[in-house]
Amino acid sequence: MLVNDDYETILDPSTNKAVRVLKDTTIRVIDFSYITFIEHRQRGERHTCMRVCPEMDLGIKWSYMADVWNIGNMLTKLYRGVWAETFQDVLRLCAKTQCQCLNVRRLACLERVIGPYPQALINKRGYFFYSNGSVNIRYCTTKEKLDEKCKPLKSMMRSNEIENRNFFDLLEQMLRHDPDQRITLPRALKHPFFDALSEEQRTLQ
Repeated sequence: MLVNDDYETILDPSTNKAVRVLKDTTIRVIDFSYITFIEHRQRGERHTCMRVCPEMDLGIKWSYMADVWNIGNMLTKLYRGVWAETFQDVLRLCAKTQCQCLNVRRLACLERVIGPYPQALINKRGYFFYSNGSVNIRYCTTKEKLDEKCKPLKSMMRSNEIENRNFFDLLEQMLRHDPDQRITLPRALKHPFFDALSEEQRTLQ
């Protein structure tokens, strides 16, 4: 829930489409989906479909680091007005095909948004990948559709100002494919993007 939902419409250079940008990003309440205790590990998918982290799509154990991913997704949406992975498009592409294709398309889209998957994840679920390490999209979609819909994360950056660079550096650390490589929330609060915050504001309650 926003304190003030007034916005202005600008042209997004990465998509050449009009997007709505909030004039005031102060938040009263926000939904970060399912919250998980650090020691609580689960199997299966419990996130909102458009915010599923790679470890859930790959069918491996997940932990509270899924929430770091989720917050990174929400921050991207707040910045840009659309999901980082453009999952609305991926969901539409998947509407007439079998369910497993949704996982594959999400993984393939993220490969283009964030970059190649690390070998550690490929080793755990090799059947999702070609021998060269890229996501196996056979029968599920085409390279052309993915290239059209899924753009690199940094292409979404609207300016090269230090605040934007710091913000996208933080996003890159929160949205790493491998949960073991993602930044933790306490470390995230020490990131240069939050330098303007007081020590009290940086404290996790």
